[in-house]
Amino acid sequence: MYAYPKESFIGKTPAFLSAPGKNDLKEIAKKVKEAFRGNPSQFEFWGIDKEGMQFPKVVKLTPGTYFGEKVVIAIAMDITELVNIQKLINQKEKEYQRIFNAFPDIYFKSSYNGEILEVSPSVYNISGLTREEVIGRTSKSFYFSEEEYERIGKLFFEDGTVKDVDIKLKTNNDKPLDCSFSASTTFSENGKPLEVEGVIRDISQRVKTLKKLVESERKLKEANLTKDKVFSIISHDLRGPISTNKSIVDLVVNEFDKISKEEIYKLMDSYKPTADATYFLLENLLSWSRSQMGKISYNPGLNPVNSIVQENMELYSSHAKLKGIRLINKVQPDLIGYFDKTMLDIVIRNLISNALKFTSDKGEVKIKSSIGGNFIYLSVSDTGVGIPKSQLKNIFGDLDSNKITSAGTNNEKGAGLGLVLCKEFVELNGGEIQVISREGEGSTFMFSVPFYNY
Repeated sequence: MYAYPKESFIGKTPAFLSAPGKNDLKEIAKKVKEAFRGNPSQFEFWGIDKEGMQFPKVVKLTPGTYFGEKVVIAIAMDITELVNIQKLINQKEKEYQRIFNAFPDIYFKSSYNGEILEVSPSVYNISGLTREEVIGRTSKSFYFSEEEYERIGKLFFEDGTVKDVDIKLKTNNDKPLDCSFSASTTFSENGKPLEVEGVIRDISQRVKTLKKLVESERKLKEANLTKDKVFSIISHDLRGPISTNKSIVDLVVNEFDKISKEEIYKLMDSYKPTADATYFLLENLLSWSRSQMGKISYNPGLNPVNSIVQENMELYSSHAKLKGIRLINKVQPDLIGYFDKTMLDIVIRNLISNALKFTSDKGEVKIKSSIGGNFIYLSVSDTGVGIPKSQLKNIFGDLDSNKITSAGTNNEKGAGLGLVLCKEFVELNGGEIQVISREGEGSTFMFSVPFYNY
């Protein structure tokens, strides 16, 4: 071991074999004295051989007698290989610890009954809980719902493992976090379940991205449906009246010398409702298009409600006169609201236009007001044909190819844009809109705008 002849050891102390600076020789001397007192001991000792090579060994001291004299028998064992193995183990443990600390996902180990025995430090970054707060708790306490805990438990019961199962992890503020869960059970030699080891990965960003993609796909589909509807409006609802307009203009120009002024007036007067309706449709189409592009600005202010209603009624007085319909303004005078006037004009015009369209000759359209809390409530009622129950559910729905539109009592056409605009503009002003109608008994559209109590 030391490469010295045995004679070289006679009369020498342990210091002779001690590697410089490696051993506490005073402590070793104490252990030798203890052994002489009859107490065996053991210690590590760094020796140095004849060639100057240092090496570790374990020295075991056992008291004994030799020819009646008390002696201490020392047995030394070279543990160089064991020390090297231990160094390697320590190195690997440090590497494992670095990986364990840097692991981005949550590693956990629990008893089969669910008590958390170990968890990686990354649990704090994901859940906001420290290792100390997690270890000792039950795994059940981290599931966001009882149903989810039972679902995962059922999977474990079936085959002892789960892989990439989506769960909602309960965080430190009791909010759910979307995670992916994988785990497996370790068994004893006789098949008894012992522990569960697993990994929990934060997939909340992936879920958000997926939701955005789904929402983008939905909006794209809506945009395509809307595009089809707009093309339909342009090709049918606008093309027809414009074509009629062209025919009348061509007739007047080509037959000008043959047509009297009275005949021209009659021709123009008969076409005026169609021209008005076409212009109104175009206005709606442009307003809706601007709102879809986000180019309509919201500019609220203090506005007199009664005069706005009256101005819009007067716009439709000739149309109402043609059908013999009475327009009645029952809005309280001096009523002031806080809203965007341009938007309210569009809402009122559309509701009056619809009421006139679906009210038979000699009918009545009435606008009334009331105040409730911080809102003014306006209602537009008619004595018209009413709305079929099947159409009420989607009456304010988005513009799409499935939206049902009906012709008026004089076969007036509609594109379904008006009520879509009404809902959007009422809500932009902080109000709500609804309808009450029974087929054959007329309709009442009610909406609210903020009230200014001066």
